[in-house]
Amino acid sequence: MHTLAVLVLSTVLIADPVSGEQRATSQATNEDRLLDMLDLGETDQKIEAARQLSVQPQIAKRSIPRLIHALRDNDIFVRRWAVYALGRLGPAAIDAVPSLRELLQNDDFPLRVYAAFSLCQINRQQSQHALPVLIEALWTSDPEVQTAAARLIGEMGPLGKDAVPYLAVVVVFNEVDGPRTWNSPLVRLVPAKSRQEEELPISFHLPGTVVTTNAIVRYWDFDGAESSTNAARCAALKALGQIGPAAKGVWPFVEGARYDRDVAVRSIARNAMERIWGRKASE
Repeated sequence: MHTLAVLVLSTVLIADPVSGEQRATSQATNEDRLLDMLDLGETDQKIEAARQLSVQPQIAKRSIPRLIHALRDNDIFVRRWAVYALGRLGPAAIDAVPSLRELLQNDDFPLRVYAAFSLCQINRQQSQHALPVLIEALWTSDPEVQTAAARLIGEMGPLGKDAVPYLAVVVVFNEVDGPRTWNSPLVRLVPAKSRQEEELPISFHLPGTVVTTNAIVRYWDFDGAESSTNAARCAALKALGQIGPAAKGVWPFVEGARYDRDVAVRSIARNAMERIWGRKASE
């Protein structure tokens, strides 16, 4: 029995390095296959390659030049996925910064937004260049996009001050307690008469420009106190707090959220008030 055990153990010890070598060869083959797919595949194959490469930082040195090249692909979806993948790879994709900054001016809105998100993930110092597009992203109807944009703006701290009125609108635009009208020196919100009216273009001043008249934003309330839009509201409130005293001009929006029926919104609003005013908010 002892002899048999030694033989089995010896077999395992001898066989294991071979299986490890096979796994390494298989992995290298798969990596080469993905890179070839990204360069030469059909549209669906290129998209799948970009998606898989986005979670393989171990080959970033090889994949990043290919992904940068894919930013010029004829298919817009391939370009979007290449931008997304570069952002997921983070600081390793620093060589992609010039190309991504060019995409901030692209006519395709999702591509602009992905480029802004990716720039912030790759190098926080690029956040200011991405700020106008991040502000634009706050106007989407997708709470996940709004939430991501607000979080990235919040990470800029006081440098994100140009986004203050837009963040304040997110707080109210996604309200769930029924129609209301807000007024501030920066913006006036009025309830839309229908969901269709909400789709009208929103007129608002560009970041850094002087507001000569109150802008009017029409919004339509979402249903349910536990709506997923609360994630966007919480992110916007937190961002206002991170920006700090520069957000004093929209205090009515934050003050109103302190009495929201959602406990998370109330808590974050109180914290934001404390950071904006530099003192503990009264209950």
